[in-house]
Amino acid sequence: MKTIISLLHCLLLFGLLNGPFSETVYSAQETRSSGSPTSELATMIAPLIDDQVVLIVHIDLQKFDFDLIFEKTILFIESGLKTANLPPGQTMDARTLTMIRSNIQAEFDYMFRDFKEIRKRLTQEAGIKDIFLLIYQDMAPYVPVIMVSPLKDKTPAQRRVFAQVVRGTFPILFSEREFMVCSVPHLMNQKDEADPILRAKLKDLKNSETAYLHKAFAQQDGSAATIIGVIPPKTSEYIASLPSSPMLSDNFQRLGIFATERIKWISTGLNINNTSVKVIGQTTNNTEASQIVTAIERVSANSLNDMIKQAETDPNAAGMTPEQKQKAIENIRNLQAEFLPVVSNDNQLLLLMDQETKPQALGLVLRPLVLGYRSSQQATWGNQCATNLKTLAEALGKYAAEKGTYPPVWTVDTEGKPFHSWRVLILPYLDEEELYNSIKLDESWDSPHNRQFHAKMPTVFRCPASRFANETTTTYSWIVGPNTCPPGPRTLKPSDVTDNPNSTIMLVERKNSICWMRPEEITEENALKGINIERGIGSDHQRGGANTAFFDATIRFIANNAPPNALKTLLSYNSGEEVPLP
Repeated sequence: MKTIISLLHCLLLFGLLNGPFSETVYSAQETRSSGSPTSELATMIAPLIDDQVVLIVHIDLQKFDFDLIFEKTILFIESGLKTANLPPGQTMDARTLTMIRSNIQAEFDYMFRDFKEIRKRLTQEAGIKDIFLLIYQDMAPYVPVIMVSPLKDKTPAQRRVFAQVVRGTFPILFSEREFMVCSVPHLMNQKDEADPILRAKLKDLKNSETAYLHKAFAQQDGSAATIIGVIPPKTSEYIASLPSSPMLSDNFQRLGIFATERIKWISTGLNINNTSVKVIGQTTNNTEASQIVTAIERVSANSLNDMIKQAETDPNAAGMTPEQKQKAIENIRNLQAEFLPVVSNDNQLLLLMDQETKPQALGLVLRPLVLGYRSSQQATWGNQCATNLKTLAEALGKYAAEKGTYPPVWTVDTEGKPFHSWRVLILPYLDEEELYNSIKLDESWDSPHNRQFHAKMPTVFRCPASRFANETTTTYSWIVGPNTCPPGPRTLKPSDVTDNPNSTIMLVERKNSICWMRPEEITEENALKGINIERGIGSDHQRGGANTAFFDATIRFIANNAPPNALKTLLSYNSGEEVPLP
């Protein structure tokens, strides 16, 4: 399943590749009529807004063009490389730039292929243009992120597509106030508890004043993504309670207290077409806005003085000439100036960053995002993989509860040849009845008729971290063998699992992906060779192991160095033994 939470990472990463931008800020009353697109956005989301909303993210799927993002990224990186201070004798010629572009293209396609598919399915099949992510302060203990999409004029088929796309990442899913609502519980085991609480909240929601939404959306007109943060009451008290640390010095802590007592909301618009970012902070009056700018200047100056004092005693600075030290100080001053907002009309603070006028600020923000994105993405993919496995294990449990046995790992034809996979058999338990009914079970999985469904694989069958899996191939499998699941067409009953279901592996990630309809599983012999062995258990997660699903639908991580004897006991459903998880 494609993780939509990671879309926020993408917004942060590529929305900061900024270009020239008009600095005029308009109020909603000056630029928008009641029927304008931005006013419609505010009206659209208003039924779900109350005084507990602290974050609203709007994503315009039609404007969020990943091919354009890639081109902007390449131009930005190539520009930086061309102007970089390279060692003597090294040049950045056309051939080198072409190689760099090719490598980045491959990495880009790998990391963002899921987002492209999400966007395509939601816009083309579900007819959805607008996605909103919400965070309610009073739901924080249970649900950190709530995703909603307007359902006005959507057909049942379009609603089903939306549900299929988001179900893996956002397990709570229902309709409320003409929205499809889904969310991510803070902990997976809180799902059953969070579901009714969220439903009750949205059903009895008391709407609050939403005039600020019209203004915020109007001022971020044209953005592919708009993020509106509402400063909740007592935020300054919370900041004051935080202990001082290298990341939160006394100066910055006082600035945070001062600013949050005066700023009511902050909007950030990420515009891909003109590659810009605009941050606006709404205060009560221009005097408060000016006071915040003055406070930022004072804190910046104090921070610079502290940095200069530290540099004097830093061994790494001992070899610097006075001219070099002065140049470093000048660079820091310039950088601080780039992060200084200006007071605009409508009692607001305005901060604009772009490559031409604020390259240092842009580079400083972008560099850690670029370096950290991959590891962050791997962690997100690992969580999504675990969610996929849990969904499959629960579907297998529903199948067994209804039919008395788990599905055969594959069915066979009259000659005993593997015919269809268990993945096809559980489709009705994944709300994929239409796909299930379209497949001819009396024909082979690769018959001319059934081949057309190879590319219709539900995304729950693929670990998003897999480099080699695509829209036709799966990375999840049973283990078949004499001490594990019997090969098809024999079946396994729940009562056959005499070992503790909490310590008996049901499904695993597989190192080599295969077509999801192909009746082929990992053999016990290959599984016992270890983790991340070819044709065995394995994953592309950068955590040194693989996710596994147990018979009680819990998900555990098995490390690469799992002892073979322990792995054999965990894979057997009737060994009579129990071992700690390796």
